[in-house]
Formats: sequence, structure tokens, C-alpha cells
Amino acid sequence: QAPSAHSGPAFVAWHREYVKRFEIALRLIDPSISLPYWDTTLEGALADVKYSILWTDELMGSTMNGAVDVGTFAGWTNIDGDTIVRNLGQDSTRVLNYNDRSLALGKMRIEQIMAYTSARNSRATRPVAYAPNNALCSSIAHFSNSTMSPFAPLQNIDGCSNDYTDNLYSYDRRPSCSFGENCGSKYLFCDRSHGSAQCAAKIRVGQPCTGYSRGENVCYNSVCTGGVCTAV
Repeated sequence: QAPSAHSGPAFVAWHREYVKRFEIALRLIDPSISLPYWDTTLEGALADVKYSILWTDELMGSTMNGAVDVGTFAGWTNIDGDTIVRNLGQDSTRVLNYNDRSLALGKMRIEQIMAYTSARNSRATRPVAYAPNNALCSSIAHFSNSTMSPFAPLQNIDGCSNDYTDNLYSYDRRPSCSFGENCGSKYLFCDRSHGSAQCAAKIRVGQPCTGYSRGENVCYNSVCTGGVCTAV
């Protein structure tokens, strides 16, 4: 049971601890494993996110709408025992792209990104800053001093500790065209045809590959023929 996992202020703190334990459990089986994150700017650089090599049986599976029955996650089920479902593009027709990222990083004040009421926490205040305990806003399970079930004896506020960022994880460098024309990965290419050079996900077989004029190798395990990535 995890009453503080959702629907309240302990959400982020609880998942911080959960993700930590999940990765440790994976490393008990394979010490080389680390949890990935999805850099959507790589898909956002394409004309359509659905063109990406990410949606192939080699990676996330080619299922666009419906039960995921191919790829790495074929047959996986959720906590209710139902097969996981993907409906790509149902909630939005785009993902965050490089321009979105640059726009956010170009802001000079936190109020320009988050709500103007966002507290200005320092490093010293982050571990102790927590939403007031108020039963009108959330269940008692979300209170700062409530047990972070099932991770006892931790309390919810412990998930705000700086120890996570100081001692437990770091982020790898983002792919860059400085790594070469493939941005350091067989799944990527350096797009030089649309403004400043930036890395993008390669395009899967059968998808449009038009719009590139600088000789980029945009197709994965295929060639751009007649404006479409075609298997060879």
C-alpha cells in the first residue's frame, strides 16, 4: 500500500524514493543498468514524432494505438493485470522540442517559468520546505511527518532531502553534433538543414524523409528514396 504516492503533496517526494529503490533492485541483477530518461527534443526535431526510430520493434515497439504487443514491452501488464496501452498523439500532437527548452532556459526569473507564487527555496530550505499539513487539501497520508509507506521508517518530508542530488545520481551529457554526424549513436543524426545544427532521432522505415538538404543520413537501416525511408 502506498497512500502517499498520488493525489497530494508527497507525490514527488514518494516517487523520488521509489525510483531510487527501483534502480537499486535492477542493479542487483545487472550492475550496469541505469534508468533512462526520454529527451523529447530528439523526436521534437522531426516533422512528426511518429517518424522516430523510437517507435520500432527494436526499441519501444511499433504500436501506435492500442495494446503494446511488439517490441521490448510486448505483453507487459499494469497493476490491474491489463496489457499496457499506447495512444501516441492522443493528448498532444507534439512533444517538447529544442526551442521549448531554449525558451525556458532563457528566462531570467523563476516566475517566468513557474507560477508566480512558487516559493524561492534555497539549498538550505529545500529539505524542510513542505506544503502545510491540511486535511482539507489532502489525506493525512500526505502530511510531512507521515510515514512514506511502504518505505518506513522514512517520512514524506525525507523525500525532499538534498542527499538524492548530492550522492545518488547525475545526468549524462545530451547528444551533440560535436560527437559527429551520428551524434554519438546509431539511432541519431545531426540535422544541419533546419537552422542551427542539432541532434535528432533517425527516421524509421516507411516514413517521410523529405526536407533535408545537407546530405544527412536520416534513415535508420534504410535509405531515403523518393522522399521515404526505404529498406535496402
